Amino acid sequence: MNKGMLIFACCLLLAGCGGSGGGSSDSGSGSTNTAPVISGALSFDVTVLESRVLTYAVTDAEQDAVTVSFANKPEWIEGALQNNQLTLSMKPGFFDIKNHTFSITLSDGKAKSTYDFSVNVTDDSQRWVQINKAESEFVGQWSFDNNSKLVLYPNNEGVYVQQDDNISKLSWQYRNGYVELHTEKLICLEECHESIELYMVAEKDHLRRLILESDIAALAVTATKAQQQNMAEGIYVTPQFSNGKAQQVLANSIEFELPIHFEFGYGSSTSFMAAIELATVKNDKNKTVQLPAEPIYSFPIWLHNFNANESTSVDVDIQLVDAEFLPSESDILVFSYGVKVTLKDATINPENYIGLSELLDTELRFFATLLKAQSLPVPEFDLNVSYFSGFRLKHDFTESDFVFGGSEVIFTSNTEGKAIFTLAATQQKSEQAFTWRVANEQLIITLDGKNYTYGFIKTPMGDISIVAGQDWYSPFVQQSIESKTDDLIGSFFYGNSITGSDKYYMNIFPNYTASLFSFYPETESTSHYNKWRAETDGAMTILYSFACAREDSFSRCETDLEQRYENNEPVTLEHQSLKVVAKDDKHTWIHRSITYKNRSINRSYEHFEKVFNVPMN
Repeated sequence: MNKGMLIFACCLLLAGCGGSGGGSSDSGSGSTNTAPVISGALSFDVTVLESRVLTYAVTDAEQDAVTVSFANKPEWIEGALQNNQLTLSMKPGFFDIKNHTFSITLSDGKAKSTYDFSVNVTDDSQRWVQINKAESEFVGQWSFDNNSKLVLYPNNEGVYVQQDDNISKLSWQYRNGYVELHTEKLICLEECHESIELYMVAEKDHLRRLILESDIAALAVTATKAQQQNMAEGIYVTPQFSNGKAQQVLANSIEFELPIHFEFGYGSSTSFMAAIELATVKNDKNKTVQLPAEPIYSFPIWLHNFNANESTSVDVDIQLVDAEFLPSESDILVFSYGVKVTLKDATINPENYIGLSELLDTELRFFATLLKAQSLPVPEFDLNVSYFSGFRLKHDFTESDFVFGGSEVIFTSNTEGKAIFTLAATQQKSEQAFTWRVANEQLIITLDGKNYTYGFIKTPMGDISIVAGQDWYSPFVQQSIESKTDDLIGSFFYGNSITGSDKYYMNIFPNYTASLFSFYPETESTSHYNKWRAETDGAMTILYSFACAREDSFSRCETDLEQRYENNEPVTLEHQSLKVVAKDDKHTWIHRSITYKNRSINRSYEHFEKVFNVPMN
C-alpha cells in the first residue's frame, strides 16, 4: 500500500472512532501536502470540579512543524501542543454544567485540519458544600435555569412558580447560613406538606448555584436574583387562578386589585380584595407610586365592647401608607404595600373594644407577585363551532335578573355569530344573534346595540385567555370533546387563596352528592349539602340541599324547596349547571351556569374556568 492510501485509511479509522465526527482538512489546491491529524476521542464527559488531563497524539505525514489554535474553547480548559502531543487540562466549575462544543485547528503552514470537540460537564452531589450566607442574601426574586421562579418576601412568606402550572405559596425560616422552605403540594391526597432546604454551593459574578433539597430528592439550579425594578408596561395576572382581575401597569399609573388580610378581637379575621388606581412617577432607575389621600376600602368590623358587654359594629377605613415595586425580572412583578386601619368615627374610644387599639397601632405589610401576560392578536375563528370564555354578555331573561353570561359563542360567518345563554334552574337555553368585527387588535361583539370589547393574552401558565373590557381575564377554548357527566365525578383543585393560605377544591361523588367548596380533596362523601342530577346533554345540575333531609333524592328535595319558596318561607333555591367542554390529563375546562333565588333576590350568571384534576389513587 502506498503512502497516500495509508493516510486515507488512517483518516477513515479516525472518523469511525473519533467521537463527534472527526475533523476536516484543507490541503490547498493542487497540493500533495497533507494536513496534520489528531488521534483520540473527540467527545467525553467530565465531572464538576474534577481535575482532568487528556492527551492526544498529533502527527504530520511530512513531519512539518505543527501549530494549534482554538475556537470557542471554554475558559476552564487549557490547551497546549508540545513534542507532537496535544494536552487538554480542565477543571470545570458549577456554572459550567452543560454540554460544550469547541474546535481545534492544526496547521503545518501549508495545510490545516479542524476537529470539533464535545465535552459534557456533569454534576456531582458529593461535591456540594454549603456556603453560609446572610439572611438578606436569600430575600428577593430568583429566576432558575429550569424556567421556575422563587420569590422570598421579607415577611418570611413567598411563592414558587413553576412553568408546569404548579404554583406554591410558602413560608420560610432562616437557619445557620441557609433557609428552610415550608410548602404544600397543591394536587395531592396525602403527605402534602413538604420541607425543603435551600442553600448555596457556588457564586460567580451575578450567578448563584443553589440546591433545593428535601428528604426524598434534591434539585440543583443556576439562579440569578433580580437587582432592578420591573417597570415593563402591560397586563399582569395572579398565578393562583385561571380567572381573575387583569392587573395593569400603564405609562403613568397602575390598576391593581390587592389582597388584604388581618385579624382582630378574639381570633376574628377578614380578607378582601381592594381595587386601586394609583399614579406613578418614572425616572431612569425606578418607578414610584403616589399614595392616595382617600381610603382604599371601608367596611364595618364586629368587636366586643367592654362597656356594653356585647359585640357591636365599628366602621373602619383602610389607608394605603406605603407602596413600592421590588426588584424583579421583566416577566414578573413583585409589589410591596403597607396599610393601616383607621376609625371613621374619631370619637370612638379604642380602649373600649377588645383588640382595637392594637389593630389601629399596627402597620400591616403585604406582598403580591404578578406574572406578565403576552398580548396576542385576535385569532382566526372556526365557523359553526362552540367557543367558551368569560364573555360576560347581558341577557334580559324574564325569569331572573341575569347578571352576565353568554359564556358560549358560535361564529356563524365572518361578521355574525350567536351567544348561547343557560339558566341553571330550568336548563332553559336562549340564543341571541350578534355581529362581530376586529379593530385595533381587539374583538368587538355587538349585541342588543351594546359593544363588548375583548383583548387576547397568553398567560405564563400557557392559557390563551380573553380580557373582557380590560378588566377580567378568563381562559378561551374551543369545545373539543362531547360533554359527559362522568367527566365531572372526582376531585378538582381551583387554586390558592390570594388572601390566605387556604386551597380550594370541588368534590363530586358517584352517590349523587357533591361538595362544591372545600379546603381539601375528598375521596368519600361526608356531606349532603349538594345533590346532583345528570342531564341528557352531558351536563350536571347541582342543587344546594342543606335544608333537605339527607335521604331525600334530588327531585324530592327540589320539589320540597320550591313548595317552601312558594309559601314564602326563608329558603334559598340554588342550582348550578356544570358542563365539561375540554379535558386533558392535568386540567378540566368547565362551563358553569348559576341561578339562585330567595325572598329578596332572583339572580343568574355564567362562568367559565379551568381547574386541576386531582388524581384519586
